[in-house]
Amino acid sequence: MTEKDPAELLQKIEAHLERSNFEAYVDLLQKPGRFILLNFLAGVARGFGLAVGMGVIVAVAAFIVSQMLSHILSIPLLGQLIAQLVKEVQRYLPQTLPKY
Repeated sequence: MTEKDPAELLQKIEAHLERSNFEAYVDLLQKPGRFILLNFLAGVARGFGLAVGMGVIVAVAAFIVSQMLSHILSIPLLGQLIAQLVKEVQRYLPQTLPKY
């Protein structure tokens, strides 16, 4: 194993910290009010995005389901079955109502 020069190692660490923007992170931690505000605003933005995204997804799903149901209910056989069921209910309804 070769031992590296401490100055060279220190330069590599410094370059790595500069690339990772570590200074801005330390500044942010030294100002807790700003840190809390930024995290709060990030949470509000995520919540708003979630609400809008779910709204769009639910609207698209409702549209697709309504289109599917409109095609299913327009089938003549099913329409006749529903009409027959309504007639049967209307025929038996007066017999089951109590008389006052």
